[in-house]
Amino acid sequence: MTKRLTLALVAVALAVLMAVTPVSAAPALPGDEGPVIPGVVTIVAAGNQSYFLGDEIQFSGTNTATDLTYLFLTGPNLPEQGSQIQNPDPAHWAVEYNNPSTFQQAGVKRDHTWYWKWDTTNYGLAEGVYTIYVVARPDDKNHLEKAPYGTVSIIFKKPLGSATTSPPAITGTVPVTTKTPSVPVAAPTRSPGFGVLIALTGLGAVAFIVIRRH
Repeated sequence: MTKRLTLALVAVALAVLMAVTPVSAAPALPGDEGPVIPGVVTIVAAGNQSYFLGDEIQFSGTNTATDLTYLFLTGPNLPEQGSQIQNPDPAHWAVEYNNPSTFQQAGVKRDHTWYWKWDTTNYGLAEGVYTIYVVARPDDKNHLEKAPYGTVSIIFKKPLGSATTSPPAITGTVPVTTKTPSVPVAAPTRSPGFGVLIALTGLGAVAFIVIRRH
């Protein structure tokens, strides 16, 4: 009888301990900081999207997510994460994730439109196809999971009289990428460590339990 009562008390203690054991969420993965931003960001380039180096190019679009639009550039011989479009030597100046000063910024008006003019004079760019990204916050190409963004592709040619052959012009409609990403919910995990030392007495029997939480 004493043995059965002791076992019953042990079972009750285990149930109580499990019920009050705190849990903690799984840690965030690197690069996952910051909340999801809802909204839409778009970009269009004036003209036929084929330009000579030295031209002035007008970009415009909408941003329903934030008050600032952040621009960066990708293309031949440029850093994979994106380059500083405002720098005449973009091949050696990459944008930095979550560092607004490394991005070209364009203010958003009350009607959710934005505008920026790019003077490509003296830019160290080769001929070829380039893509301009516009993002609702300073996220580079490797961190676009949580903010809406848009893209437009353009082509650069050498000025008239150059001995090089110009690449073919872009034809058709260039799609604008927009999205509102979702954040996966991490499964809760129990905090490591040891539980409480429980002493149970009953009819002369004492049981000591040490619980390890996993």
